[in-house]
Amino acid sequence: MDVEALADTATRLSDAFEEAKSVLANTSDVAQGASPPIRGEASAAWAKLLEDWQQQNLLHSARGEQLVTGLSEAAKLYKEVDSQSGIDIGQEIVPATEQHPAPSPDTSASPDSSWLPDGGDTVRTPYGDLGKWMRSPDGSSPVPVWSQAAAFFNRGIASWTELPLQGGQSLFLHEPVNMVLVDGTSKTPAEAQQRLIANLEAAGFHQDTGSSSGYSALLNGKSYDQAPPGVTFNNLTSDHSKPYDHGRFFGPVQSPDGSYVWTGAVSKEKFDPVAKLVGLGIDDYVSFQGARDVFTSGLASEGAVAIGMQPMGNSMASNLSRYVWGTGDHDGKAAVMQLR
Repeated sequence: MDVEALADTATRLSDAFEEAKSVLANTSDVAQGASPPIRGEASAAWAKLLEDWQQQNLLHSARGEQLVTGLSEAAKLYKEVDSQSGIDIGQEIVPATEQHPAPSPDTSASPDSSWLPDGGDTVRTPYGDLGKWMRSPDGSSPVPVWSQAAAFFNRGIASWTELPLQGGQSLFLHEPVNMVLVDGTSKTPAEAQQRLIANLEAAGFHQDTGSSSGYSALLNGKSYDQAPPGVTFNNLTSDHSKPYDHGRFFGPVQSPDGSYVWTGAVSKEKFDPVAKLVGLGIDDYVSFQGARDVFTSGLASEGAVAIGMQPMGNSMASNLSRYVWGTGDHDGKAAVMQLR
């Protein structure tokens, strides 16, 4: 780790946070100034919106303060973790290769991650060696200053929009791979992609290019970008007051039996009006398990078959370092579905 670069990034992060607070304060002043001319039924609606706006302002300010003050604590933990592993803080850390027999989807193998997760971590499964995590963006989307700071700590793993305190406990919320989709019918990768799209759209998840992109996942030692490029699948409706489910899928790779395999990182989130208003484009985390259940049931309703749950070893629930790198309500398992 380049400690001087970390210090510089932390300084720029603090400056960016102060600027963001100023923007939020200014937009709040504008909203209050617009209130007096509004009369009748619209007045109550505007007052409620303004109240929600101010609550979100306080929430984002608290998050920013926690991130700025929490960076030093995260750095301390990072050093302690490296010290425990006998690795010098200035060395590049190469993830160890996992050696264990291939599990079946219904084994009781541990769902827990190591105390120092890495974007190169994989688990051996009947469907190939699968990456445990959705990996950090490749730069094709704009990268804010807090993402640069988060990159020092997240070791190549995508965290929830690189913002702090999503999920309640941890400084950063890692995004686990929590779905495996198996296609035993398609004959080519292109055909497999069309089948993936058809299954997801039939299940109620439409293609969307409005979310951040450039993510990837490991399958059999190779990095696969989200597919189709830049696309997420979600069930968002015009009612932005309700949480919705979305996911990114990676692959395909051929499994030992010749089937095509996709992995997915799916999550449930809710609309954040203040973040949208000031141009951050961020929604708030709700659940990983909830989204996995919705994707599984939606696919099953259109003819896909649930095979079982594959232990992925990507839950941080039992690790002390979960207070820095958390996984929310994720249980360390991926739902395995046979596409129709």
